[in-house]
Amino acid sequence: MFNWSLKIGRLFGIDVRIHWSLLFLIAVRIFQAAVLDTALLGIAAQQMGILFGLVLLHEFGHCFAARSVGGDADHIVLWPLGGLAYVNAPNRPWPQLWTALGGPLVNVAIALILVAVYWADSHVVRFDLLTNWWTSSFFANLFMINLALLVFNLLPAFPMDMGRVLQCLLWMRIGFYRATMIAQRVGKVFSVIMAVYGLAVNDAMLIIIGVWLFLQCEQTRMMLESGEYEEESIFAASAMMRVEEPDVVEFRRSQRGGIFSRLRRWWRGRKAGRPSPEPAEPPPKADLDPAEQARVDSLLAKISREGIGSLSGEEREFLDATSRRLRGG
Repeated sequence: MFNWSLKIGRLFGIDVRIHWSLLFLIAVRIFQAAVLDTALLGIAAQQMGILFGLVLLHEFGHCFAARSVGGDADHIVLWPLGGLAYVNAPNRPWPQLWTALGGPLVNVAIALILVAVYWADSHVVRFDLLTNWWTSSFFANLFMINLALLVFNLLPAFPMDMGRVLQCLLWMRIGFYRATMIAQRVGKVFSVIMAVYGLAVNDAMLIIIGVWLFLQCEQTRMMLESGEYEEESIFAASAMMRVEEPDVVEFRRSQRGGIFSRLRRWWRGRKAGRPSPEPAEPPPKADLDPAEQARVDSLLAKISREGIGSLSGEEREFLDATSRRLRGG
């Protein structure tokens, strides 16, 4: 992701980058508006700017939420499907839940502020913001785009924000593995609904998002079943689920459900409680009498001079039998 993105600034110690594909889509959108009607060019530019700003603020919400629970945040990457906040929050349910809620809470705050501005302009201040074409258009687009982003992120489609919230709430009750497995199944259902709806209304972006969500859920399922949840995958980075302890894979395995897993854990616990058997005393080793010791020394000297191939069959059998006696076998 970083190799195909351009750094556009640094705010609050966080690098902000934009993916080349998003730049391309913005250029295409503005070009289409200019070709269809030059009057639409300003509106298209305004909408792209509002969307860019809202997504950026949304991702900063995740970053600040992660920092508030003792985590850190390094990068934000904006791309066609939204934003990726590269954060590292403590790998426990409550910090992860708060980090996931950080983005939608920003959109809620913006919506409340806009409602307050509309009400004040109509009843108190009367700046006539709603009667001016540019400002009324700007506030209307800001309100509608922010509302659309909020509703979209409220869908419990893993790995989106509310999908993460669902995962964390389940995590508190049934453990990480089972919670994540349920969350990815729910995410698959919503991804299919989104893609089918996109087909029905001929919306390519909804189809792409639905397919992407389904693939991310399937990737999560495969990593869970293999016992590995890769730290540096795009999915993990965007979903604030980087691991922080080296034994986290073993923890995940311990959270798995199923009768066989429970029986295995019961057997391991019972085995660990048993006293270790005392090691058996090795049989006493035999000693060679002087004649046997002299012959062994003679044969070893012969091997040293002429090689082991110089021994006869009887001599080899003697050395083997003597060796077994000396080893106690």
